[in-house]
Amino acid sequence: MSFEAIKSNHSAVTATHTESSSLSLSRPTQSPTQDDISWFSATIKSQNTATDPNVAERIVDQLAGSSKELQNLSNDANRALRKASRSSDPKDVIQANRALSSFYLESLLTTKLISKGTQAIEKVTSLQ
Repeated sequence: MSFEAIKSNHSAVTATHTESSSLSLSRPTQSPTQDDISWFSATIKSQNTATDPNVAERIVDQLAGSSKELQNLSNDANRALRKASRSSDPKDVIQANRALSSFYLESLLTTKLISKGTQAIEKVTSLQ
């Protein structure tokens, strides 16, 4: 609803107490100026256009970030495995195990999130 519509339907009243124990009602004498109306309308319009970015864009950005993170974890695990295969140090084997575990858990979590997201989208589209 625009401010002009509110102004045209303006029904605000002020109450004053008179000596006869009754209330008298009167309309306010000062109405908003055109500058106030313009400012209010511009503020409302800017709030409507300044909403969150496109939801699909945000989802794609999140998936791209997750994909990059999984690729980094995969590279770390590969490096750790190569190092452990060339070394006889048990610490390198433990580090490789940690890197593989981290990659495995992250990939499981990402897969589960994508699966649940897909289910939610399917449910929303079936409800429409």
